Amino acid sequence: MVPLYCANTEVPVSWTIVNRSDKTVDRNAAYYAFATVNKLSNQRYQVFMPQVIEVRDPIQQRLYKMQDSIEKVALELYNQDPALAIEFLTNYTSSVMLEVEKAYWKLADTLVLQLQ
Repeated sequence: MVPLYCANTEVPVSWTIVNRSDKTVDRNAAYYAFATVNKLSNQRYQVFMPQVIEVRDPIQQRLYKMQDSIEKVALELYNQDPALAIEFLTNYTSSVMLEVEKAYWKLADTLVLQLQ
């Protein structure tokens, strides 16, 4: 879902933390947002999957629609100064990562509350 480019020089810290051996959910690790949604939606697929689709699909569709424009701007920047293109793509990717992470934490919380 998140566009990554070979030129990306960094990602948000939360996307670098993967402590799968921990026995607790680490809210500082994006991994757990996605893992929680995945696990819950697999356990109650019929009930939860429509909610996952409701969150996932609009983001994914918007990103697909923007893709050509993002790459056009990146190419224009690259032709002026390659470092600007790298910074642009890195910032774009990081902002999308944080947006998706936030959406999935909210979704995870919603699904957990529905288990009660």
